Amino acid sequence: MKTPTFIVEGSSEGNGPYDVPSELQGKAPISTTIVPGATQFSVLRPGSEVVAAAIIDNTEEQSNIRITAAAIASRLKASPPKPVK
Repeated sequence: MKTPTFIVEGSSEGNGPYDVPSELQGKAPISTTIVPGATQFSVLRPGSEVVAAAIIDNTEEQSNIRITAAAIASRLKASPPKPVK
């Protein structure tokens, strides 16, 4: 695995955070971001928006993308998910 991979999860998961497989730890560009108070579903839209913005803003030849829980939480707070009817 050579492509930077971002795992974004909410802290309110019933089965705990995702564990990167041991054979990839330290060998693949994988970063895990846990968003406090969010669920695996509520982080989808704001997480995608933050990742998309970071990709667009990346002008370096090598990826320098950084995804933070604070950036995702800020977008989540600004536009919370709508309840399902």
